[in-house]
Amino acid sequence: MTRRATRASRRGASGAAPRRAAALTTFTPPEHDPLSDSRLRPLVERYASLGEVTIDEQGPQLIELRLPESERAFFDGRERVLVAFTVPALELSPEAEMAVVGSGFVEQLLAAIRSRGARLTLGEIPGGDDSEPADFPVAVRNGTVRRPKVKRSRHPIGRLLARVVIRAGAAVEEHLVESGLFDLATAEALPNRVTAACVAVEQDVKLPAGRSARKRVASARPLPELVELMVDDLRGKLASRIDRLRAEAERALVVELERIDSYFHSMLEVAAAKRQKQASAEGFVDEERTDAARAVEAEHARRRIEEERRHQVRTVVHPLQLTEMEILKENARWTITDASGGQTALSASRYRCSGVDNVWDVRCPSCGCEPSELIAAGDGIIVCSRCADTSASEAAPA
Repeated sequence: MTRRATRASRRGASGAAPRRAAALTTFTPPEHDPLSDSRLRPLVERYASLGEVTIDEQGPQLIELRLPESERAFFDGRERVLVAFTVPALELSPEAEMAVVGSGFVEQLLAAIRSRGARLTLGEIPGGDDSEPADFPVAVRNGTVRRPKVKRSRHPIGRLLARVVIRAGAAVEEHLVESGLFDLATAEALPNRVTAACVAVEQDVKLPAGRSARKRVASARPLPELVELMVDDLRGKLASRIDRLRAEAERALVVELERIDSYFHSMLEVAAAKRQKQASAEGFVDEERTDAARAVEAEHARRRIEEERRHQVRTVVHPLQLTEMEILKENARWTITDASGGQTALSASRYRCSGVDNVWDVRCPSCGCEPSELIAAGDGIIVCSRCADTSASEAAPA
């Protein structure tokens, strides 16, 4: 089966208008195949859409890339490249290249992607409309809620794809990692339900290119700040692996330092024995041998420091591509009036996206939790039922 990859929208340094994005394929690797990486096939397909590369399906998780003249320079001048995404596919076609992080093919692929710039713009996430908000989503006791004022704007959202290199002693690992989705205007991570819906929409639906003329577009934070935020998220995703490598490196360091100490201690013992023998035979100590012993001790200290540095865990992040989309965000402000006539303003927000419940993110003004009920306690104080119970227990006599 042969299919032509569609062009994906992108925005490079030239500021060219975005184009339609290609739908991505979701692939779940088998548990017994440690070399499989579910991120690589979508990355290959995204590159194919950018470079007008034809993908020929040769078998299960086995494809052939037919490269136009403009792309062959990245792949050693080849016109066709056979790529396997799993070990069984490689066994069926030994001439194929395994798509695994650190392989020659992936290095060539990343170079080809970098040549197109580091930003991929996919347009708007569908699902936002101008429907009026429903009633206040949380029950309010002892108070009434006035109809809210709602402000709508489109927010840029994005995630970072990066190659992460971890070095710890003799171990060197490379990982291809994608950060979570962040609101680029507020620098906050999107809720999990919104992230899942956005990813599903990106994979299954062709996003409309360009921006909506109906809504104001919120300004994104400075790019260095956003990249630093996403890099921290990437490190968090690899934290468990980094901790394991650090523990292994510390155990290896103990063994190596014991070996080094034993080696240099034996050298010093041999040198001391020679000095003692020389002194007893000639009646004096050879000063050159004493200097030699000090040189051995200095070399011993140097080798210990060298090994300690070598076994330190170092993580290097190479950003590859920032994928950007836009999503409708609503900010509402309700006024709650208590029984005594006191009023309190309460704000909440939500993202509008197809395939997700458009739930307002309401928080208790006191403790910040997601309340099941709010209570107008008077004097303009609004608390959740848990805060009210806590206050009542503290006020009760002992």
